[in-house]
Amino acid sequence: MTVTMTATNLGSQPAPVGMGAHPYLTTVGADGATVRADDVELTVPAATRLETDDRSIPTGARAVAGEPFDFRRPRLVGSLALDTCYTDLDRDPDGRARVRLGTPGGGSVTVWMDETWRYVQVFTGDTLGPQERRRRIAVEPLTCPANAFNSGDGLRVLEPAASVGGTWGIHPTRA
Repeated sequence: MTVTMTATNLGSQPAPVGMGAHPYLTTVGADGATVRADDVELTVPAATRLETDDRSIPTGARAVAGEPFDFRRPRLVGSLALDTCYTDLDRDPDGRARVRLGTPGGGSVTVWMDETWRYVQVFTGDTLGPQERRRRIAVEPLTCPANAFNSGDGLRVLEPAASVGGTWGIHPTRA
């Protein structure tokens, strides 16, 4: 699946713009059953995560190296609760960053994003109701982080008649 999103300022004044998508993904094990977040092998090619306050408003940035939030190499999510915005994404020669969810001996799903998407939020669903908690993982391409309309971080301002757009997609694979 490929998604192209475009925003155009049709007004007469400069306008701020931020774009995001919120796909919730599941993976399937070798037995064909849906795998819970704890048993998903996650790869997030990001050097930095945003720290947040109790309202999930970003308060600063922190390198992921040596932290439990470091998924630059594939590893199991385990019991780690993620509602984490990553940035400083490592990109392939084609300019795409790729976040991968996989299961040992099972399938995988990759969310890829072009350079327009400078942030990615990963959410394990720990705050959801009991029936939905940790059943899926959201991998959310973002052009700017939460609260950007107040902080200005990552926010783009479009002049009248200007446009901005980007492409992201989801690529599943079978075992």
